[in-house]
Amino acid sequence: MKYRFLSILLVVLLFQFVAIDPQLYNGICVSLILLIGVPHGAADHRINSTLSGDKDTRGFILHYVLIALGYAVWWLMMPAQAALVFYVMSMYHFGQEFLEEMDIPKPSAVEIMIWGGGILLLPSLIAHREIVASFQWLTEGSEAIHFHPYIRLSVMGLIPLLLLGSVYRLVDSGRMDRQKAIKAVVFISALNLSYLFLPFLVAFTLYFILFHSLNAFQHQYGWLRRRISNYRLKSFLKDLSLFSFLSIGGLMLLIYLLKEKEWSELIIYFFMIISIVTLPHSILFDQFYKSRKARD
Repeated sequence: MKYRFLSILLVVLLFQFVAIDPQLYNGICVSLILLIGVPHGAADHRINSTLSGDKDTRGFILHYVLIALGYAVWWLMMPAQAALVFYVMSMYHFGQEFLEEMDIPKPSAVEIMIWGGGILLLPSLIAHREIVASFQWLTEGSEAIHFHPYIRLSVMGLIPLLLLGSVYRLVDSGRMDRQKAIKAVVFISALNLSYLFLPFLVAFTLYFILFHSLNAFQHQYGWLRRRISNYRLKSFLKDLSLFSFLSIGGLMLLIYLLKEKEWSELIIYFFMIISIVTLPHSILFDQFYKSRKARD
């Protein structure tokens, strides 16, 4: 993990001493999310068949697509509400993956949301002006995401207290040793500090690629290898390939069709589309992580 923290430090230093065109770093961030972030859910069909023993891949894909299409309709009808659901869902998904990486046994929904809040909500409050400006065009009700400064500062103070309380309870109950506790505190601190010195999209991309997607790849591959005989890296890459190419190709087509849009608007559309496929992925991975804890 130290190399990941070093990567963040190098990017922070780069932005402090070099003037970088937003068009350039936005393009790099979107490309990294496309090529590395999006594929971390491309083996969901293999995860599902191994979890449930259901070999009906076509049926799973149909179910997956129907959930995604239903959510897409919701985005079209009520974008603000759909965005809120995606945000809360992402907090849960990120918190669940982090506690899995920390090897915390049977984390509760409250614990997951507390850590998800440290990973997503606290950074969003740090960079709230940038986020509000990006979403301003989305809906006439976008003013609702403006927080009174006292409320925002109060929540920003509350989240670290909840995190420290969670660390204390985990250590006190024997579910987290002191070394992992220090590692967790350092991670959350470094993550949120990065949002003070970097544009939101850059800091989020560093987290999403270095800490979320790469961890997810490791969790999936290790779990599949333990359960499928002769399952090797080549098998995993094959499982990832088809839906990675389809997802990346589809999102690249979207970017091409929206090329006349401003970058801020294009990125919001980009994340809207990603959220549509993230919903069924998050539902499956909730089952996946619970299964890992139950069987491993």
